[in-house]
Amino acid sequence: MSPRAATAAVPAVIDRQDWAKIVEAQLLPDWRLQEWDRERLLFTGMLDTSTTLAFTCSTPECGEPSRTKASPCYECKEELKTYTGERAAFRRTHRASRSWTGHALPQCEMIHGGDRCQRTATTRGLCRSHWSKWLQWQRRGATFEEYLDGCTDLYARRDTCRVIGCEHEIVSAVWGLCAPHDQQLTGHGAWRRSQHRFDEFIAKARPLVRIHQFSLAGLTPALRAEILYVLHRRDEEGFYVEPTTIRIVINKCDERGLTSLLEFTETEVAALTRSNTVQRSFLRSARLHLTRLRVRYGQQDVYAGDTWDAALLGLAASSTRQYPTTRGTLDFSEISVAWVKLLVKDWVRHTEPDVTTARNMIRTVKLACEALLLRSGGRDPARLRLADMTAVVRNLNTATRPDGQLYSTTSRARQLGSWRDLLEFGRAAGLMDDVPGDFAVLSIHRTDRQEPEEEKAGKSLPAAVIRVLDAHIDTLRPLSDRVVVGWGADDYALMYRTMYFIFRNTGRRLDEVMSLKRDCLRYNTSGDPSLVYDNHKAKRLGRWLHIDKDTATLIELWQQHVDTLNAFTDHRVWLFPSPGVRGQRRNGYYRGASFLAAFNQWKRTLPPIHYGGLNADGTPRIFDIDLIHTHAFRHTYAQRHADAGTPVDVLRELMDHRSIDTTMGYYQVSLKRKAEAVRTVGALSVDRDGNPSPHSSAVAYESGSVAVPFGNCTEPSNVKAGGEHCPIRFQCSGCDFYRPDPSFLPAIEDQIAKLRLEREHAATVNAAEWVTTNYDDQITAFKKIATSMKALIEDFPDEQREALGEASAVLRRTRAARTYLPLTVVSRERNHG
Repeated sequence: MSPRAATAAVPAVIDRQDWAKIVEAQLLPDWRLQEWDRERLLFTGMLDTSTTLAFTCSTPECGEPSRTKASPCYECKEELKTYTGERAAFRRTHRASRSWTGHALPQCEMIHGGDRCQRTATTRGLCRSHWSKWLQWQRRGATFEEYLDGCTDLYARRDTCRVIGCEHEIVSAVWGLCAPHDQQLTGHGAWRRSQHRFDEFIAKARPLVRIHQFSLAGLTPALRAEILYVLHRRDEEGFYVEPTTIRIVINKCDERGLTSLLEFTETEVAALTRSNTVQRSFLRSARLHLTRLRVRYGQQDVYAGDTWDAALLGLAASSTRQYPTTRGTLDFSEISVAWVKLLVKDWVRHTEPDVTTARNMIRTVKLACEALLLRSGGRDPARLRLADMTAVVRNLNTATRPDGQLYSTTSRARQLGSWRDLLEFGRAAGLMDDVPGDFAVLSIHRTDRQEPEEEKAGKSLPAAVIRVLDAHIDTLRPLSDRVVVGWGADDYALMYRTMYFIFRNTGRRLDEVMSLKRDCLRYNTSGDPSLVYDNHKAKRLGRWLHIDKDTATLIELWQQHVDTLNAFTDHRVWLFPSPGVRGQRRNGYYRGASFLAAFNQWKRTLPPIHYGGLNADGTPRIFDIDLIHTHAFRHTYAQRHADAGTPVDVLRELMDHRSIDTTMGYYQVSLKRKAEAVRTVGALSVDRDGNPSPHSSAVAYESGSVAVPFGNCTEPSNVKAGGEHCPIRFQCSGCDFYRPDPSFLPAIEDQIAKLRLEREHAATVNAAEWVTTNYDDQITAFKKIATSMKALIEDFPDEQREALGEASAVLRRTRAARTYLPLTVVSRERNHG
């Protein structure tokens, strides 16, 4: 039912009794049947689950409930304070010795013939009946030991206490209460008891509960229904039930005499300290969900004024987050044309869009109104014409972002489509009868459309940045060193490091890494590892990606470690399980936001990263750390393969792109990088004598020469043959067409070492003198070329040498065209043998 329809269907005022019935009607009859007892109004949380914050005591032989994970219960914690041995020994040897275990009242100690009295002990280990008999024996002069030996009467257990949910035996036959509640009644009515005081007491009394329980007895029907309704809604949203928090809220209602959770003001809720985070979360949820319910049943008009509370409207957060938003507003105040403002408001009321769509529509309408106000009849709908529409479309197409940049083509096309949809709605709903028909978006009004990019290439991280991140990875730690639910700071640090290397080495997206399953590793018959992940963005699940063995080893080490940590049973399916922090949505795996918070803090602790080259003022270029993020690793992974010459169809599979055009973007970036590298290195080319012989341009470098093993060759016939037709059998050091540059230095040095070995071998077989002479001449020539280039480079500043090294590496990777990882990607397990 929409809020508008409900408003018209019910009275404007609902009394407390009707309100209780309305809330009760929303409750699910099968809600948590194993935990919630509707008849006794008692909630008993299941221990060690991800839905209720209640755990088993860490003392193995105890078994009592504890509020916190992997910690002792209250009684064990108290006994541990006086324990003089080691904590580990306490856990191994301790046996619970308390007499009121779990609020179970002690049993009478009177024993006869091997049987024991079944009634509850109240005084000196005896029930009230046996205590009364002892007083009679005492008056006759008997000792207590004589009484214990001589009494033969044993009594059966009486009925259960009259307080709803209390399981204890009654000790007061007159009022039908157990010992604790009988004592409470005495305190409630002083020494004089009456039926009136008893009725007051029993209406508000609640049973004694344990740490994993709460009781809704003694509350008004409306307040009881409200608490249950909020718990229902929070269950749907994925929040825990914390019995302790519910008990605290109930006690606050008792102390202040509140009859509704809505009587807690937002000021009071906001004033709660950080230690009361779960309590604040519950009360805010209560205000939100109960107010939404009141709106639906006509007690509040959410459509009044120009600022609407998006949370009360019940709108989804966005098209990709289809849960009701919990905060934010829709502001219509800046829409300056009255009839357009009314039209947009009606559109929101009737179509109920998600909040993001509604805000985009409001932004579009504001741009349209800016254009209409510049027209003579813009405020009067009856005077609007086609020319006015043309002005609106022109303004949409030329609108700029707050930073002054023009909106993208896709954004402008979306805005024009939204404006068209609004007008079509207005005419279909009969809200634009006064607007002439030629005020319409026609085929002449268009924006060049383009398909949205999956991702844009060119955001990869330089190798120098990766080296610095790797060198400081051991300092990546959680924001706080405190232990949370059994996980220490070192455990989080190891998890973060594993995540980092998966991002770095596989190029997967944030949600793809966070949602990895515990069994995400697969091995084929050859022992090569693959990573199985889910592509949530494209809704393609169970994707396979070959990875290197080092990455697989890191994942295996984390799998072994996480098995030793505490995690909810239903969270153990994930590689990075959520350890169970309170007040979070339960998605099972660790939240990406938590990792990003630690990652962003860590990167700001890194030293300045110099990545080659100089600024205009001559200072070294420092990398912007804001460009270091998890998605940048994806671009780096793709760019590394593109630079290495990985075939485009293979890289498309590696990246799991839909469109090959997206993948081609990385090759275009590779061409740009290669051109920059050519400009950097080509200017340092030398001839066979080591004299400078720079190429005139990057085009000349590419078209006028061909790469051969030890440098570029400019001999025309060899260039035409692609380097396969050398007239002198690749004795480059003696050729006048030889043009090496610094990118070939490693190859030249390798060739010098190879020639020396071959010369020694020729000498050992007593080869002719002209053979060894030829080797000597080649070695001398290559050494002269290498020495000349090294001398030239040594005169450069450090930053320029580093930039030259990066450019040389790009050209070497391009020439080698080798891959860094196995490249096959499939999505079916049977293909992996």
